[in-house]
Amino acid sequence: MRATGRKRFLSVLAISSLAVAACGGGVNDGDSTPDDDADTGVEQPEDDQETDGDDGEQPAGSQSVNGALVSVLDLGLGLYGIDRDTGESFELSYEADWFTDRTNQPIVVGDRAYSLVFREIEDLDFVNETSVAEFDLTTGTGREIVAFGPNSDGSESLERTTWNLIGAGGDSIWLRRNSSDADGSTTQTIVRYSISTGEPTGEVSNDTLEIATDGGGSCTATPRPIGVGSDGTLYVDLSGIPARVDSETLEPVEIVGVCFNENLWLSTLAGSTDLAEFTITDDGSPVPDDQASFFYDDEPVISSDSVVVSDDAIWWVFSRTPSYLDEAGEQRNAIIGGVARLDLATSDVSVFPIDDGIGEFLDQEETGFTLSAMSQVQLQVVGDHLWLMDIREAQPLRRLDPATGEVTQFEIPAGDGNDFVEAELIPTDPEGVWLSVSRRVITSAEGEGRSTTGMSYVDQVDPDTGEFVRSMFEGELTGFGN
Repeated sequence: MRATGRKRFLSVLAISSLAVAACGGGVNDGDSTPDDDADTGVEQPEDDQETDGDDGEQPAGSQSVNGALVSVLDLGLGLYGIDRDTGESFELSYEADWFTDRTNQPIVVGDRAYSLVFREIEDLDFVNETSVAEFDLTTGTGREIVAFGPNSDGSESLERTTWNLIGAGGDSIWLRRNSSDADGSTTQTIVRYSISTGEPTGEVSNDTLEIATDGGGSCTATPRPIGVGSDGTLYVDLSGIPARVDSETLEPVEIVGVCFNENLWLSTLAGSTDLAEFTITDDGSPVPDDQASFFYDDEPVISSDSVVVSDDAIWWVFSRTPSYLDEAGEQRNAIIGGVARLDLATSDVSVFPIDDGIGEFLDQEETGFTLSAMSQVQLQVVGDHLWLMDIREAQPLRRLDPATGEVTQFEIPAGDGNDFVEAELIPTDPEGVWLSVSRRVITSAEGEGRSTTGMSYVDQVDPDTGEFVRSMFEGELTGFGN
């Protein structure tokens, strides 16, 4: 075991073991591993999978990726391909001592994948070299395309530079540079690089823009990156509505009017759909007619980072929680939300209700909260369907059929003895649906705090039926579970 790998693994594990959350559940995976016969409610892969190599292990980078690509905590690179038909896995190859971004899954574009990779600098704590790597999914091998160097000089100064990968397409890869000064203030810049040369090709200003409206007024908006199209076009959030960045001028360009646009009001976009289908009230009664304009004459703006750019559209979740007075003059609360779709060819916007998935009202004495709304949702388009994974605990996986507006829920198996699950999409297989699932047990719930322990799995879902067909303990991928 390499010293740098041991330090990396133990430091992350120590942080994970101490995490405790008041409401959402902490992470405390400890040193435990699941029993061989642990029941997650999903098929487990066979232990005696055939592998090549004299030592019985699959040689790194020896085959193509035909399924999911997942980054996990590991002593090595930590990037694994999982075959969607057999469940067999292998680790992709890269230069020694580098490891992939553990907090974000790689971005897949055709037969290539992109990820930030890091290498620890000896004798300097929390200082890493940072690069962008491109992986050829037909061979399982990677190469460096952009090198950024160390993220700090290792001194006690707060000066530091970190990077976030936004997306890639064509010959462009987009990143956000986060530069912290000595006083701790941070400046963020959106930067474009050429994949073929590794050279920077431009920056997008994040200055606040003043945008004129059709009625002669104006509003202000600050561009926030939301994704990249397959042709390399960067899309940004302007005042909650998607816009594109011109590839030549690198200036944001409206796709639809983003300020005070009546054509984007929910009351307009809903068409013949009953507006009540986008609404949940705390007492179950409908919104009074005299309050309807306040509720629905507003744009369905992007909620948090709940947005995805597909080949032909931009999809996002919208959600807000207004208050109003009922007919008796009592203050009531509501949750309004749904899914919006912007067609990139026609600029048409459609909206879809998502049943009770937009949120729920809670017992404040028991939970300390009045409501829980769908606001942080991961999205993936597979075929003709949009898949939604709400990262709140104990949420089902949802599938939206835009042709009919039907939303189907699929419960995530918790397995015997577990109290709840938390899940995130692994959106790296264009033909399949995969989840990172944490199956958790509450170990204590005293006062306002709560601690939990659990195991992390990679689950595969059949996109046609929604059936959970395979569940793999993450330790089995890395060898820690053997």
